[in-house]
Amino acid sequence: MAEEYLEAKIRIGRIVTTRIGLMYLIFSVLMLLLLFLPWVHLYLNIIPTRATDAYYGEYGVTINGLGFGSFVNKLYYIVSQGNTEAVKDVYMSVFSTSVFGLGIFVVIGAILGILVFLNQSNLLPPGLARLFEGSGKKEKIMSLIGPIIAFIATLLVGVLYNYLSIPVLNASNIGELKIIILKYSYTLETLYIGRVIVDPHFTIGIGATLGFIVSMIWMIYSIDQFFFKRGLNLRITWRIRLSMFLLIALTTLYPWAGAVTTSKWYYWLGVSTPNGLFLFVLSIMGIFLIIFASQRLPAGILMREEEFISLSLSPEELARRAKLLPIYMKMVKRFAIIVLILWFIILGLFFAVIKGVFAVEYTKLIKQATGLLWTELPAWLMFIGPLVGMGSHAMIE
Repeated sequence: MAEEYLEAKIRIGRIVTTRIGLMYLIFSVLMLLLLFLPWVHLYLNIIPTRATDAYYGEYGVTINGLGFGSFVNKLYYIVSQGNTEAVKDVYMSVFSTSVFGLGIFVVIGAILGILVFLNQSNLLPPGLARLFEGSGKKEKIMSLIGPIIAFIATLLVGVLYNYLSIPVLNASNIGELKIIILKYSYTLETLYIGRVIVDPHFTIGIGATLGFIVSMIWMIYSIDQFFFKRGLNLRITWRIRLSMFLLIALTTLYPWAGAVTTSKWYYWLGVSTPNGLFLFVLSIMGIFLIIFASQRLPAGILMREEEFISLSLSPEELARRAKLLPIYMKMVKRFAIIVLILWFIILGLFFAVIKGVFAVEYTKLIKQATGLLWTELPAWLMFIGPLVGMGSHAMIE
């Protein structure tokens, strides 16, 4: 903790820690647990269309955040009720060095987060405690390293997803593996017309997706606590708005959607679309405007967690501030309206991306039966972020 800021203590059994320490422990444990969920999940669920003379099974690759997983190729023919024959029954263990490498960075980030918890709880051995001792700036940097490392690792999983190596089916990377799996799904539907339904899954694995979301929230929480709260001393409403602008900016760096055909694979980062790039610029602009106004404009004092009018002031100063209050309030309200307008613009641009890019691609790929298109879960943070930001304008402090 910074020397000028005293954090309230929380007792958990015999352990006395702080709210920051507890949150770091929760985020760190969550990140470690998410490593055991699928980070790569390229799958075909083969469903029979009737009780007999049909096929069922599964086909694809599943790999967790530590690089361990399996390839399955199972297909069974239903001769009659309770009687099936195995057409294919293959199971093979798989290990991906690229996924393992990124997963290790997540582990490192989580361990550093646990060290922050132990430091906040005064449980670190003297040797490790020296990492946090000294200036408040040193402790702040040490506290931010963990969530930043975890976030960068999960972001890279999303950005590099199609290029990650998977040693199966003679595919050099996930992108090529998607094409192979899609071709197999079309083969099944052609060979067994009317006797099978193929349900494909090509999205980024739920473990990697949740890892990105959790690590991003963790990093934003850390920045909020050490910069927006302690450094800038902002009120909760303005801290929420800054956090939502930051969330939007970071989400534009992640894939929003992907597609695959029998010859190519595609994916769209938010910033790779014109409107997505504009969203990134708008969110950075929102961050800059709030910080600039709160720290450089005279009326910005009302955006900070400080008393503007107090009975402890001299009568002359009290009278002067009483006259300034309506003027400052009007300036802050006008600035809040500008921020509110930004939320509406961001929402409009996001829906424009969905309609202008993904709807066109969906029509081309699905209706023409040339491939599949899907959206990634983090893309919808672009919808949630502005709504939370708008909701902050209804809060009373």
